[in-house]
Amino acid sequence: MIHGDNAKILSFPKFKIKKHKGFNLINITPDLKKISQKIINRKLFSYLDYYKNLASLHGYDFILYDEVKKDKKLSRNLLNFRKKNKHISYLENRCQPFAKQDDKILILATNIDRKLIDFLLSEYQKDQIKIVLTTPRDLKLFFQKIYKRTDTKNASELLHIREPKLSAKKVFSLKLTIFLLSLIGTLVTCGYKYPAETSFCFAAFCTCVFLINSSFRVWLFVVAIYLKFKNRYKKEIPILGQKNLPTYSILIPIYKETEVLKKLIKNISALKYPKKKLDVKLIFEEDDVETIALAKKLNPPHFFEFIIVPKSYPQTKPKACNYALPFCRGEYVCIYDAEDKPETDQLLKAVAKFRSLPDDYVCLQASLNYYNQGYNYLTRLFSLEYAQWFDWFLPGLNKFNSPIPLGGTSNHFKRKKLYELYNWDSYNVTEDADLGIRIYQNRLKTTLLDSTTWEEATGTKSSWIKQRTRWIKGHMITVLIHNRNPFKFLWRTGLRGFAGFHLFLTLPLINFLINPFAILQGFFLLTSPDYSSWVGFGDDLLTYFIYGILLYNLSNIFMSMVAGINRKFSKLYFILPLVPIYWMLHSYAAFIGLFEVITKPHYWAKTTHGKYLT
Repeated sequence: MIHGDNAKILSFPKFKIKKHKGFNLINITPDLKKISQKIINRKLFSYLDYYKNLASLHGYDFILYDEVKKDKKLSRNLLNFRKKNKHISYLENRCQPFAKQDDKILILATNIDRKLIDFLLSEYQKDQIKIVLTTPRDLKLFFQKIYKRTDTKNASELLHIREPKLSAKKVFSLKLTIFLLSLIGTLVTCGYKYPAETSFCFAAFCTCVFLINSSFRVWLFVVAIYLKFKNRYKKEIPILGQKNLPTYSILIPIYKETEVLKKLIKNISALKYPKKKLDVKLIFEEDDVETIALAKKLNPPHFFEFIIVPKSYPQTKPKACNYALPFCRGEYVCIYDAEDKPETDQLLKAVAKFRSLPDDYVCLQASLNYYNQGYNYLTRLFSLEYAQWFDWFLPGLNKFNSPIPLGGTSNHFKRKKLYELYNWDSYNVTEDADLGIRIYQNRLKTTLLDSTTWEEATGTKSSWIKQRTRWIKGHMITVLIHNRNPFKFLWRTGLRGFAGFHLFLTLPLINFLINPFAILQGFFLLTSPDYSSWVGFGDDLLTYFIYGILLYNLSNIFMSMVAGINRKFSKLYFILPLVPIYWMLHSYAAFIGLFEVITKPHYWAKTTHGKYLT
């Protein structure tokens, strides 16, 4: 079963061997590490040969997962070594008990250093254990076999188990259902019995929503302009030396995206970060056979690792990230989408930024925009919206010290802090925005990273509607979840955070839903000769009502123009008159999203990418 001499011994540099409490400690000097890494990178021999030779040179037994898998009895017994409360600790130390032989527990490891030995001696007596070497790939396979059920359950249910009231597994509580049904019943009754008074109240409500929403966003915009002028001479983050950089993990969920896989590997490989300190996880769903086969065929560099997520419900991006997170080795971890093209120095900037901030800063959000913004009118409008959101609104919101709803990609985290927050909510289709709110509620902080990740904007109306429906649906769910107990939410966020959350997230959702009815009512009132005779209506209210609609649309056009000029987008001016129509499309998506919140809140509408790669 276990062997130590089944590989041909290569001519390999000698290692320094130290004795420590009865174990051989394998400490490779920095120069030898560099030589070994270069040999592997150039594919003169494989990682398998490297670890086999390492075991042989130092007298350790060596085993592969496939060998254990063939032994049915041993394979079944693997589950007996599941350590529920020590799972993460074993992962952190890259070791795992897997069998018993001659009254000794066999411990799998990929390397033996002082940290590992100290950990094992804190768990076992020295004469109880025997260390067996394996490759990192095989250790991962052992983990996945032993903890498959636990990891899958945690990926789906951890937040729901620990903080059920913050989980989107069940969107509508009994109290919320009663409240919403009562509200709808009241509105319908009032509209039927008192149509004029209801129309007056609706016009007044719309006027307030338009004016407050527009005013708040313009104020965020002005604050961002002030910050840009204030920081225009501020020095850039210092360049870090490569010796003191930590391991950085990157999570990339991929599902049925064969078109972008080759470009993805190229974009991530272009990052200016020491490759030996990169830990890239390509996360595949178990049923995505075609993409997995292509990834194996492409044979990405050694710092890429495949994580196969077992099929389970819900099949969402956050669940995939939750499953892969325990396998990460980095001090920091970030998420990229499959079509992303981050600026090459983004990770270096993130490390420098984290090191310059207090410990309570646990997340950085980079800017997002689109490399195919000039493809058609929809991609241009989409790019202008993103330029507003990430370049202007979020900096203003950050200055306001309000919760920051994260974007779906280019979030950089302190990995261990994610465990304390119970990771992402696998049932929320905008898990990023939800996590940003939970970070704030836990008295932790998010700030912005001066770096851009370029994505691919969807160029068809059907794809755009699918994507925007999911985003708006997720924001609706996030608003409902965090306001199950509004007084507790107010206490945990404070008045400033509470106000910022509702002004930035809740109010636009209401705006999307009332916008078509407000325009119809405004048109009716303008064309009706006797609108003044309606109970409660007069010239003043109508004037404010029309001004509210105009201010909302004109402010959007103005901010889109400034955002586009700042990003130096070409062919900008002819597209600006279409901005109001673009925001009307949001209303269409909002009603579909509202329907899905009720009927299928966990449904993840997949957006296809790969058509406009650069």
